[in-house]
Order: sequence, then structure tokens, then C-alpha cells
Amino acid sequence: MHAAIARRSAVILVAVLLLAWPAVPRVQAQRSGGTLTIARPVDAVSLDPHFETTAPGAWVYQMILEPLITLGPDMKIKPVLASSYRVLDATRIRFTLRRGVRFHDGTPF
Repeated sequence: MHAAIARRSAVILVAVLLLAWPAVPRVQAQRSGGTLTIARPVDAVSLDPHFETTAPGAWVYQMILEPLITLGPDMKIKPVLASSYRVLDATRIRFTLRRGVRFHDGTPF
């Protein structure tokens, strides 16, 4: 009796999946241009990282701005826009900037 119910349930499940298959959304290829909409629970105070002190603002500007260096998951410094850096003294660091980088408007970095 239980085997018949399990078999009938499996047949119904397969039938539902086959009927629903055309409704599964297809992944579209990435396209250039368009609009990026970001929904957050609250507005950012500022998009200037020097003045922004809230997490929602940081969530937004971290998706827009790219730093010279960052900390990796292992808490080691990783290069981003800087290909390397050298500590000159207690108050100065010399960064070597990555080549071939352009701003969003095409201006060389």
C-alpha cells in the first residue's frame, strides 16, 4: 500500500515538474548599458567615504568605489588599484598604480 502511494506521488511530482519547466526563467547573457537599481532598507548619509559613518552608506559606496589596497579574508593586504606599495617612513607610503585602468568616462587613471 505504501509503495503504491510513493509511486503515485513520484509520478505526480514528475508531471508537475515537466509542466512547470517552460515557466522556469532563462538566464540572459550580460549586456552593456541599462540601469542598475540598488534597493537598501535606508538611505546612505553620504557617498563620500570620508564622511559616511553608517553601514548602509558603506554598502553602497563599496560597490561604486575601488580602493588602492584592501584586506583579504586572511587579513593580509591585497593590491587593487595599486600594483604594489612601499612604506617610506612612519607617515609616507609610495604606491605604484596599476597600468591600463580607466575611469568610467574613459579618462586614464
